[in-house]
Amino acid sequence: MYKIVILLFASLLVTSCASMSEITPVGKDTYMMASSSNAPAQSGGELKAKLAQKASMFCADHGKLMMLVGFSAVDMAFGRIASAEITFRCLLENDPEYIRPTPEYTNSPGGNTSTGVLLNIK
Repeated sequence: MYKIVILLFASLLVTSCASMSEITPVGKDTYMMASSSNAPAQSGGELKAKLAQKASMFCADHGKLMMLVGFSAVDMAFGRIASAEITFRCLLENDPEYIRPTPEYTNSPGGNTSTGVLLNIK
């Protein structure tokens, strides 16, 4: 019996995966991307960090700097996979919009008011 449980758990670890969307333009110099994972040890915060790394590289490839505009992250729970989404801008260092952000935390959208936080940066 224990061997079956161990085999089932091992198969879950092997089949768990993460997906990341393509970088999608959503306005002038503004982009968004999302990621989700059913890996047991993956958190929404880890996914958010990976998205931010990819966004920074994307902006650097275009000779610009990444400025986070907003994000949401949700950890895995029973019946729900971990997920994250970020919105960012690629700006030149001397762009007047490239400023130190002031965060404003609110409940995340989509009816999910008990977990996850949406960060709007102004």
